[in-house]
Amino acid sequence: HYRDIAYGTHERQTLDLNIPTDNDGEIGLVLFIHGGGWIAGDKDVYETSLEYASDIYGFASAAINYRYVSESTDLGDIMDDIDAALAIIKQKGEENGVSINKVLLTGGSAGGHLSLLYGYSRVDGAPIRPVAVVDNCGLSDLNDENYYIANGLGSDEQIAELFSWAIGESFTYEERAAKYELLEKYSPNYYINENT
Repeated sequence: HYRDIAYGTHERQTLDLNIPTDNDGEIGLVLFIHGGGWIAGDKDVYETSLEYASDIYGFASAAINYRYVSESTDLGDIMDDIDAALAIIKQKGEENGVSINKVLLTGGSAGGHLSLLYGYSRVDGAPIRPVAVVDNCGLSDLNDENYYIANGLGSDEQIAELFSWAIGESFTYEERAAKYELLEKYSPNYYINENT
């Protein structure tokens, strides 16, 4: 069991990893990605899940923290965080004589969205190949008007600001239609194809 492994230089770029000792040299990974509206949350919520995936089912399991979206960090940066985390996980597996060649990504809310987005948009270049995604109530289309209705994340303007940070370009609630293509870029729905 590894805890708080750094996979980058930012304080949020850390992960926890379990690699079962009883394996045949090749093993699958379950990667847990926390929710929190891309601006909150922590990998520690998956502590029990890590143990369950490894001790009961025999998978390698990991939970990551990632940089929150902000005026200087967007969803593309978080996709890069997942890339970097998977590269470190693969390396740790090799150091333990285990080949980790496939990953199931899962998470709730923002973590579900990130799991879908990564699994669908980065399948070909990933350090560990995504083979499955389990999304627990994560966003799938950032152009869906229902996401802009005032809710627990704030007013429609505050939600537009959050989505602005997410896509890396500022827009107001009234200007959101002009950002359709960029919002589409970070929407898992638009990556669905015959291989998904």
